[in-house]
Amino acid sequence: MGTTDSTKPQAGLGTIIRAMSALLLGIAILNIGSGALMAIVGVRLAAAGESSLVIGTITSAYFLGLLGGSLFGTGVIDRVGHIRAFVVYAALDAVAILLLVFAGDSMFAWIALRAIAGYCMAGLTMIAESWLNHRATNATRGRVLSVYIIVMNGAFAAGPLMLNFGDPAGAGLLVVSGILFVVAMLPVALTRTGNPEMGAPARMGLRRLMTISPLGVVGVLTVGLVESAVFGLGAVYGDAIGLDTAQISLFLAVTLGGVLILQYPLGALSDRIDREKLILAVALIGGCAALVIAVLG
Repeated sequence: MGTTDSTKPQAGLGTIIRAMSALLLGIAILNIGSGALMAIVGVRLAAAGESSLVIGTITSAYFLGLLGGSLFGTGVIDRVGHIRAFVVYAALDAVAILLLVFAGDSMFAWIALRAIAGYCMAGLTMIAESWLNHRATNATRGRVLSVYIIVMNGAFAAGPLMLNFGDPAGAGLLVVSGILFVVAMLPVALTRTGNPEMGAPARMGLRRLMTISPLGVVGVLTVGLVESAVFGLGAVYGDAIGLDTAQISLFLAVTLGGVLILQYPLGALSDRIDREKLILAVALIGGCAALVIAVLG
């Protein structure tokens, strides 16, 4: 979804960021709630005595929902526009989160609600990224998306710190996470920036993507597998090795914060050296760091 740069005013980075500040604020609030929820769900289920298999299945449901939303979530956006679609997805995500309070020990309820939350989060991400991509030009696109990623990852890394402000086994933190999704609607619903005029969406299948960039596809799939395990089971791992709630929140915040800190330096390096070699080097460093954590316990 998008338009050609020739049809856009050549706005500078500051002008674009100011125009999209409401969206960026909404995304920041959403990701604080999302990051908190990832930690809360893991700690809550572990405290309830659920097995790693059950927790992993519930975590997978979220990411399957995220995949489904990525494939089919454009329908709402095309029908009602970016602003109203943002409100729809955020509201439905908030409902799915708040209903977790009443899910009890029903595994099927947890799976269904987490899948719905993932579907909605995919829709919200598509809205943000396509909207920002529409406003950016070739001269500003990289920096605009860098600001977006920094805001998103910074907020997501801050989310697990909410574990320090309540009992993960209680209803309070789940309710606060749901409220954050409701609050995130407000700046977007009140923005004076209108819906972007989007062209007809063009789909690109996995086979075509593999032809264009096989390393990119394999890399993204691998990173997705790793990230889903870390985000979904990081809190469970922390609990299993004896970390208390404050330590688990710090462990997750530092892990997610590392993404934020290295985002710009790695992006700058990728413009100067061979990207395949950089990917290999980063993967090796990350693997060694994970091995050290596993050995130290």
